[in-house]
Amino acid sequence: MDGDPDKLLIEFITLYLAKVREAIALFVASYGDDRPPHAWRQCKLPQIGPLGRNPISRMVSRLTCGRIFGAYHFHGIGCYFDLPGLRIGVDFGPGGRHDGFDGWRLWRFARENPTVKCPLGIENDNGSSFEQALERLARTGIIVRPGTSPGHALFYVSTLATDFEGPTNPVW
Repeated sequence: MDGDPDKLLIEFITLYLAKVREAIALFVASYGDDRPPHAWRQCKLPQIGPLGRNPISRMVSRLTCGRIFGAYHFHGIGCYFDLPGLRIGVDFGPGGRHDGFDGWRLWRFARENPTVKCPLGIENDNGSSFEQALERLARTGIIVRPGTSPGHALFYVSTLATDFEGPTNPVW
């Protein structure tokens, strides 16, 4: 990819966050709960399950028309979504926020989705290239790492960011 590395990284983060929103929307359409980690911790959902049709209540969402579109797998403070053409991991932040990201998540998103154009090398670096780039971007004020739990290592789009599309959901 050619161009300004920060702009390319911003575009990549924007894509990642859009795909996270898609996965969360499918989860909500499937289960009717807009707080996935809360539902799992309250034992309302199994740790691993299908997306599309709600096997617990046998209700069928209007969005999915009863078809299975993939699966979710809760882990620690996050969830991994395996959808047709998309594999994505999300860690949840304060209040169930799902708009956080870090080097590992972005690296894995690039590595597991070959059709995604990656602005950084992803060969065997376990996300360190992304983490360094995110630290550089944080120094500009475009993203912030508030250090709050859960997800104390996650970055979020700053209220100062004008290059990102969609709501930033700032809390800080």
